[in-house]
Amino acid sequence: MTARALLLTAASFVVLASTPAMTQEQVPSVRQYDVTRYEWTDYPPVYVYRYEGPDLRRLYLLADPTHQLAKAPVEAPSGRFVGRVRNVETAPDGRPRRIEVALNRVVSVWVSPDRFRFDPEDHVLFTDLTREDLWQMPGATVESGAAL
Repeated sequence: MTARALLLTAASFVVLASTPAMTQEQVPSVRQYDVTRYEWTDYPPVYVYRYEGPDLRRLYLLADPTHQLAKAPVEAPSGRFVGRVRNVETAPDGRPRRIEVALNRVVSVWVSPDRFRFDPEDHVLFTDLTREDLWQMPGATVESGAAL
């Protein structure tokens, strides 16, 4: 690939990532748009963690998971931001049954609470899933009426 072609490719990604409202014709899929924006957006610095670390709590140990996990950022094994908690569904005994993780403003997935650890001090939810794993999960939901 020539330097000019590489520059044009990089420029098209920047345009794609910086365009706030795009139509479905301009972007082949919501997933492609999200991955492009994710790579070109400045997220908080990477925080290296141990998934089984002593300070990280399993979600069934939380007293009030619905409020404690509200809007908590979710970080992948690499320490990179992968989403944010949108909703927590609890069982009758108060333990979390499943966690809805928003991958962007439009798409979210439901994940088992066993895949997460919570740091109550920093209010961060850690997972052993990558962003790609989350995108490939069955049952991705798209908010009704959301513009793509």
